[in-house]
Amino acid sequence: MDRNKIYDQFWKLCSDFKNKTNMNTNYMEYMSALLYLRYYKNNEKNFEMIYKDRDNYYINIAIDKNIEKLRDEIGDKKLFSDIQFKNIVFYRNLGEKNILTIAIDQIYELCKEYDKKYVAEAYEFAIKQSAMQGDVRRTEKIFYTPKEIANTMVDMIVEKENVKIYDPMCSSGNILIKAMEKNKVETFGEEDNIEGYNILKTRILLKKMESQPKIYQNEDKIRNIKFDCIVSNPPFSQKNWKENIEYTPLFKEYGLSENAVGDYAYVIKMIERLGDNGKIAVILPHGVLFRENEKKVRETLIEKNEIDAIIGLPENLFYDTRIPVIILIIAKNRKKDTILFIDASNDYKTEKGTNILTEENQKKIIDTYHNSKNIEGYSRNVSKNEIKMNEYNLSIRKYIRKKREKTKIEEENLIKKLKNLSNEQEILEQNIKDILEVLNVKIFQEKSKVKKKDVKAKEEQDMSKEDILMALSEKDKSKKENIVKYKFDSRKIGQNIKKIRWERGYTQEELAERLDVSSRYMSIIERGLAGMRLESLLKICNELQVKIEELLK
Repeated sequence: MDRNKIYDQFWKLCSDFKNKTNMNTNYMEYMSALLYLRYYKNNEKNFEMIYKDRDNYYINIAIDKNIEKLRDEIGDKKLFSDIQFKNIVFYRNLGEKNILTIAIDQIYELCKEYDKKYVAEAYEFAIKQSAMQGDVRRTEKIFYTPKEIANTMVDMIVEKENVKIYDPMCSSGNILIKAMEKNKVETFGEEDNIEGYNILKTRILLKKMESQPKIYQNEDKIRNIKFDCIVSNPPFSQKNWKENIEYTPLFKEYGLSENAVGDYAYVIKMIERLGDNGKIAVILPHGVLFRENEKKVRETLIEKNEIDAIIGLPENLFYDTRIPVIILIIAKNRKKDTILFIDASNDYKTEKGTNILTEENQKKIIDTYHNSKNIEGYSRNVSKNEIKMNEYNLSIRKYIRKKREKTKIEEENLIKKLKNLSNEQEILEQNIKDILEVLNVKIFQEKSKVKKKDVKAKEEQDMSKEDILMALSEKDKSKKENIVKYKFDSRKIGQNIKKIRWERGYTQEELAERLDVSSRYMSIIERGLAGMRLESLLKICNELQVKIEELLK
């Protein structure tokens, strides 16, 4: 069977539903609801009644009633409680069927023709496509964790059977779905956002699993459970985290600043739910490794010997942000007193404009972590004393240095290149002379032979830079001033700064913070819209740990 056929067919249906209705933000929920009606207890007969009545003007009201009955039967008042088919506004040409009728028709035929397994795969494909198009965004609502990252995190910390696995913000559910595939494990998840909750419940329904996960939505009965493994991808750098996270005394114990963003607040809440000998794998931005107002939290985690590993991942792995991220591994009752740093930032494959972790990349990370390997330029076990000497700064670049291959240039080739550069310089000087002559400026005068005694005459013969500017018309004066002062290409320098910043794992905001400048000014520099003083350039070089030649090349 050609899987691409069913994938493309179902995704086209989802896209048409988005474009031909007013439900362009949560259209996947409506598609999920139709699939849920079809597959709950293999409810083919009930869905066949909807199919036969698909051309009825009031079919949307009939679907809403079926969903309400479904909620009562399952005992889940929240499931699809936020959507109403009767609220859909249809956009169609004269004589054209509305998209709801077409959706019912196609889903019925799709489920009739293909096995449930392939329909589930097509649904998974559509969720991924929705994320790639930016319809699933990293906000306080719902976000998408690429399967490659989810697989890596789960395989790193879930090593035993009969364990409780928990994702406190499971969203669209890739992490939890991966955890469900592990043998003899009990999986739990929480998702406050109803859209993510509905999609996850549909994914679980379509999956054939021996044990079903327990999914909660802001319920007290899960609060007192301790878990062996916690795996999560919380929102990045939330400023209003106090509105979303319930206070715990551990915030004070770990020294969490009130001015800090929410990254460590989520981590501390996970630690609160972790059982003895448990482990946490959490995705975080690089800023948590060095931000000054979070230094106390890092110090506490290190002194408690709870940080097990820090893994730096490549940039552009997510569909909604290009920034590189880390996986932070927290472990209770650790026996070793070193922290494993892994720099996997250069290990990826690019596909359709996005970087992905290949199976080989994933395996290398997992194997390096499980065996605590020291690999030159890739991984290193670092003592707590060394980290203290660095004032609890956990930036990966401080502990792992990339191997730089030196290019050997043969002497003959070097001489040839220098000669070419000399020729180019002569041509450039001649071009400049021609341009200035057009402007009626006599700059390059023939230099006559001057006796050594007549130094003053020679000085008068050669025009100074000030003379040149005076000779220009008032209209062109400002332009020429720029030419004289402008030493390097600011645009190229800005591009180099941006490229090296990505390689070092900084966001623009984080680098601006370390340079004590505004994010706006940093943006202007990277776009090459302003020049820089040498002192500023050197300061950037120090922060990025790069030679000035790298920025100016």
